[in-house]
Amino acid sequence: MIKEAMTPVLAIPTGAPLPERWSFTISTALHPDDEKFFRKWYPLVQGLEAEFSLLHIYEGFAHKAEDRLAEFSSQLEDAFPDWRARLELRAGEKPEQVLNGYLGEHPERCLVMFYQKKSFFAYLFNQSHSLQMAYHTRNPLWIMK
Repeated sequence: MIKEAMTPVLAIPTGAPLPERWSFTISTALHPDDEKFFRKWYPLVQGLEAEFSLLHIYEGFAHKAEDRLAEFSSQLEDAFPDWRARLELRAGEKPEQVLNGYLGEHPERCLVMFYQKKSFFAYLFNQSHSLQMAYHTRNPLWIMK
């Protein structure tokens, strides 16, 4: 049996400055696989003196999304006692528009995106949020597949 390995890719769009101090925003769908991806990603950056945010884009009721995001953050704190993050919620029907607006407001942040459904190459070469972000922002983008 072949076990699928995680592939971390850091995409730096043309013209994106590398920060002196890293600041990461983890875009989470609050999918059960997000914690698995986080467990692979966080040790890669754990030693950095960086700021972290968890961003969840939701439709519907804010209090439900807030509770789920707080629960997810708590699970991460249990697994990684030194983990601390600002929790950010954004409402919107089109995640790519919300992400573009968020990144426009926070040009210094590196966006971290976790994907579980398509192959890595399908995300790079087909229509995808990660491809759009890499070409249309000035923010570094870290993709975990």
